[in-house]
Amino acid sequence: MESQKASSDASPESNCDVNFAFLTGTVSADIDVGTTGQGSKCATMLLRVDQKRSIIVRVNAYERTADYIEDFSEGDRVMVRGELITRLARGGVSVTEIKAHVVSRLTA
Repeated sequence: MESQKASSDASPESNCDVNFAFLTGTVSADIDVGTTGQGSKCATMLLRVDQKRSIIVRVNAYERTADYIEDFSEGDRVMVRGELITRLARGGVSVTEIKAHVVSRLTA
């Protein structure tokens, strides 16, 4: 009988990077709407995600997604699907946030 290699034995060249983030939480502050340096509309929300402890995640949405979320309010329950982004902010500080692709308002 032929045995199969465990996935940890796979060569690095065969690994596939997958970067999806799915979060459900509560909008914890009013939505901040502005434009990027290139003139694209951007809306930023802070999402409180409750697990064993609460964490606050910054979520950025652009163009049509920004149009959709700009009317969200503090306390709204939402689901976000996007990608995890890490960037250098002012002062060289590393910031991790979500770039939203799909945002849905959840109803009670």
